[in-house]
Amino acid sequence: MARQKTWLWFTGLEWGIGLVFLAAYLFTTLPSHSYKDIRHIAASAFKEGYQGQYKSKYLHNVAIDHLEWAVKALTDEYDNYGSPVDRKTIKSALTQLESGDIREAEDVFNVLLKSKESEGDSAQVEAATILTHIAALNYLNNISATRKALERATTLAPKEHTIWNRLGTFFMRIGKSYDAQNAYLKVLEIGLSTGDKRIIAVAAGNLAIGYNAIGDTDRAQEFYQKALDMHKEIYDKMGVALQLSNLALIAKQRGNLGKSCQLYRESLVLYKEMEMGRKVKQVQGYLTGLACRSV
Repeated sequence: MARQKTWLWFTGLEWGIGLVFLAAYLFTTLPSHSYKDIRHIAASAFKEGYQGQYKSKYLHNVAIDHLEWAVKALTDEYDNYGSPVDRKTIKSALTQLESGDIREAEDVFNVLLKSKESEGDSAQVEAATILTHIAALNYLNNISATRKALERATTLAPKEHTIWNRLGTFFMRIGKSYDAQNAYLKVLEIGLSTGDKRIIAVAAGNLAIGYNAIGDTDRAQEFYQKALDMHKEIYDKMGVALQLSNLALIAKQRGNLGKSCQLYRESLVLYKEMEMGRKVKQVQGYLTGLACRSV
């Protein structure tokens, strides 16, 4: 009986130790920042730090999205216990970034960049990605630094379509539509060379944005339709919803309000199915603006 009690005591002790280690493991591996935290920091950084002129709500939302990815990279690094940057420094950088001050965040990324560069060719894509985060920060108040970082990123990782896409979007934001088209054509080239239909769809959609920006609505509609067809082919519901909204915009510009309402309604249904609240609210606003009947 005494032996059984001793065994039970040791078993309970082992379980207790195991639970302590499990709690410690979860504490160190679970992300410390939620998506809501990350989005808030990005939106606040843009609001407090942006010194450029207002171009369009779409392009401003894209800029915030890019900042969001930079913030996410910082929070991931905060949770990385092998990081070359200590947590206190990263936490301070996030706090300063929320107030619109990018300096500490850029310092962190420069340390990370130097670390990746020391690893040689095997880390070039990672180094290029860090440069896109530096570009996102500098877009708030230093356009030339943004361009420099993105162009250097394309040199480091010339086959990465996401980086060419970032460069194209940057050119769109500063009103250089033809430069943007050249970057998007690189994205299309990469998609065609790899046979990746998702990349081709993204390139077609962005080329359409560029054509619309220079007033060529015929070509814009053509490429939006190509993007829509491609997204349908690969069963990408989010892509389909996006291109329906884009085609709705073209219909509105051409004065075909009935068609615009129809396309926005189709887009809204998909966003509701995906429970994308921000997009649902956005499209509902378009429907209201056109005096369309909602769904």
